This record gives sequence, C-alpha cells and structure tokens, in this order.
Amino acid sequence: MKYKLIALDVDGTLFNSKREITEPVKAAIAAAQAKGVYVTISTGRGFESAKHAAEQINAGPYIINYGGAQITDAKTGLIVSLSTIPPDLLKEAIEFARAIKLHIHVYDHEGAFYYDAENEHARYYAERSSLKGKAVGDILAYSWETPKSLCVGDSSEIKRAIAQFTEHFGDRLRISTSDPRYLEINAPGTNKAEALKKLEALLNVKREEIIAVGDDLIDLEMIAYAGLGVCMANGADAVKAVADYIAPGNDEDGVADVIEKFILSKD
Repeated sequence: MKYKLIALDVDGTLFNSKREITEPVKAAIAAAQAKGVYVTISTGRGFESAKHAAEQINAGPYIINYGGAQITDAKTGLIVSLSTIPPDLLKEAIEFARAIKLHIHVYDHEGAFYYDAENEHARYYAERSSLKGKAVGDILAYSWETPKSLCVGDSSEIKRAIAQFTEHFGDRLRISTSDPRYLEINAPGTNKAEALKKLEALLNVKREEIIAVGDDLIDLEMIAYAGLGVCMANGADAVKAVADYIAPGNDEDGVADVIEKFILSKD
C-alpha cells in the first residue's frame, strides 16, 4: 500500500518525554514529505499550543486540534471545521467537575483558557501547553463556544474522574485522556477519526492510504479507523488492542521507525 497521509499525535508520540522532536524523527518526516506524503498533526492541543510542533516538521496543509473538534489551516490559522460542546452539556460538565472537586477549564478560539480561580493545576497546564490562562471567578457567568473542556489533576484523581464522568454522561459527551493528568471533554461524536474523514475529502485521500500514530485514549478511534493504525510502545493497552502495529516508544524515535518501515522502505 502506498500511504499518502500520516496523522501524528503530539504528546507521547511526536514529542519524546522531554517534549522534544528528535532529529531522527524530523529527518524521517522530511523524507516522507519529499516523497509527496502529507504529514499532519492530530492533537488534543489547540492551534496556538500545537503551532510550535507543527512548524518544526512543516505539518499540513491542515492540522487536527482539540481532539478532532477543530481542523485548522496550518499556515494561516483559519478554522476549516469546528465542533463545539453544546452549552447545556458544558454547564453540566463544569458543575460535575466542581462537585468532585476537579479543576476544569474552557477555551476560546484563540487558544487561551479560562477557569474559576488560580491553582496549581492551572499553573501546571499553562507551563506544559505554553498557553495563557485567566482566572475569571466563575466560568459559568460567561457564554462559551468551546471546542473542548479539560480537567487537570493528579493522575490518581484523573483515573477516578474518567470512570465518574463516563458513568454520569455516557455517550452524551466524549470523554478521553491525552495525558495521565488530563481528562478531555468533547461534544458527542467528536474524535480524531471523524476529523480524518474530513481530511480525506480535503486532500483527496482514501481511508486505506492513511497512517495514524498515537498513544492514549484520545487517539483510539483514529488508530482503529486508519488504513494503518499505530500505537506507541508507551501507549495505553486499550489503544494497543486496536492497533495494527506497535512502534517503539516516543523516547526511541518510534515515529521515525514507522515512516522508515511503511513509507521509505517501499521504494
């Protein structure tokens, strides 16, 4: 099979544990692009947070943001497709997070995030994402059209919260994780696989011509959907279970391994 599109998750996949893109990975991506293969980013991050990674590998022409809720033109930042959380469900999610004493924030279309009050989790997320956060007193006092909401806590808190949110909301919201300390909330039916389907039409590629690479539950549908679904060795067991191939970990240049094995060696 001649693959035409590679969709790469960022954290835990493209980034190593130091949040770096290594030179072997960059070189493999550049070689794939030289063969005419599209290489894009498919991430839970918003456009501004993902832009630095995208620029390092010349990702595009579109990138998938907010776990599939947004497709953005990689060069201009223009939003091509957007799915937001229904206001009534967002309100319920915020109230539920407060009830279980979990930090929660929302986003605007510029990538900034907003929350009730300053705390260690907001500071942790701001440092990790390189985004600007703002405490607004009561986020429910404002109207939001947000592509996703995020809860941040200790890994043990998030593990419990995933079960609690899933039991409470069922399929009314899409609940996933992109990091042991993050609980991701999207509109129902929103995921990276649905965003890939939109890229098929935009780029004139077929499902079987797509490689998707990721590591966490936010990547599960994308990996199950793609012609070649790849999970990193450091990935979650549930994601490995749906993958066609298990790549070396993100600290072992796993993305480079995938490209070399399935694209560069196919000359």
